[in-house]
Amino acid sequence: MITERIQYILGYSKKEFTQRNESESDVVKKFKELVAGLDLPRNDDRYLLRWLRARDFDLLKAEKMLRNHLEWRKKYQVADLTDDWKPIEVLQKCYPVGIIGEDKSGSPVWLIRHGKLDIRGILQAVTIEEFVRYTVWMLEKSARIMERQRSN
Repeated sequence: MITERIQYILGYSKKEFTQRNESESDVVKKFKELVAGLDLPRNDDRYLLRWLRARDFDLLKAEKMLRNHLEWRKKYQVADLTDDWKPIEVLQKCYPVGIIGEDKSGSPVWLIRHGKLDIRGILQAVTIEEFVRYTVWMLEKSARIMERQRSN
């Protein structure tokens, strides 16, 4: 049900999202050449297609968006946020969050108890950068889980 809702919001059916037509394949090929020198977290066509679709297949806008994204990832050292990374203790104790299972497609389901979250207290104990880094770690962890499931 969640997947169908996301597909509705994005305007793509599951088939459209996972498959490309011939003109999209040509644009992906050109985009791949355009960003060939960049250090991408993933270099598959599906990853590159995300950026193109987000900018209506405008190569220059998609490249700019991707470069901005890579700069942001570098700033927050996202590549260092592996499954072994441990957030600082106050976030582990005061940010009630965790994976509680999987949905029908095998994607992780996170429970974040915002009602139990003392955001003022947390932000007095940690920097905004540490808080953002912890949030990004959770998202990256989900992405790694989904990527492993997709490759199986």
